[in-house]
Amino acid sequence: ERADLKTGLKYLARNSDAQIFFGLVFVCGISSGIIENFAYVRMREVGGTGRDMGLSRLVSSAAGVPMFYFSGALAQRVGVDRVL
Repeated sequence: ERADLKTGLKYLARNSDAQIFFGLVFVCGISSGIIENFAYVRMREVGGTGRDMGLSRLVSSAAGVPMFYFSGALAQRVGVDRVL
């Protein structure tokens, strides 16, 4: 059975958990986008170089690697709801 888009959207519109989840994802995405974009502007204002900005991006990206590695085991151990 193939689900169509209209049916899926109606389901999401009635599902308060899905609305909260997508709302939080939206707010977190907007917030992190603003922080990441203006962090480089601020770094430049305080004398940062392009190398400093690249290094900060490298550290930020590398910090996420352990989470991707351990996320499956963590979700199984404490549950997906608690991880989210």
